[in-house]
Amino acid sequence: MAVKKNLPINIRLLQDSREKDTYYMKDILDQRRGKDGIKFTEVKVEAVKPLGCKTSTGDLGFEFQFDGEEEWYKTKFVAELKKSLDLTSSITNKANFDRLKLELERAKNAGLDFFFICTEDVETINKSISKVQRLRNTSMDVVSFEKFVELQNKLTELGFSGVIVSGKGGLAWVLRRLIKIHIKKFKLQQK
Repeated sequence: MAVKKNLPINIRLLQDSREKDTYYMKDILDQRRGKDGIKFTEVKVEAVKPLGCKTSTGDLGFEFQFDGEEEWYKTKFVAELKKSLDLTSSITNKANFDRLKLELERAKNAGLDFFFICTEDVETINKSISKVQRLRNTSMDVVSFEKFVELQNKLTELGFSGVIVSGKGGLAWVLRRLIKIHIKKFKLQQK
């Protein structure tokens, strides 16, 4: 029996239009086609609505096309990105955390391949908290960690992987790897 070879595909990243800190995007794009047949070609800035979603969900998704063809195909891949104190704000502020949990529920209901990525580890987040004047003499580090555990539990409850900590410099690498894992998992390179 012949082994089916993966077809060359092009990846168009879908970046949420509300994302401001997009330093990592230039490191994801690569005009060379890898040995795996995948080429990261461009970025489209818009509300990220993965396959099956009517509402914006997540910060980064992607579409793909078979090389030499015109049609782009949506995927069920989505990544939620939290950088620096953005994670603390998202999990310690009740309104923000409720909004985040609704987004996680939407991702689950749409059957998305959802990844939650943070660029900072707990130690770095705690150092950042201590630099904020109004948080300096509070127990925000303890509250933040307890809410972080609550977030992990929610992700597990919904069947998603826990938070992936990329580090700031490794974010592009982590996103490329997760996209390639999604492509293999859902056999997107095969017609």
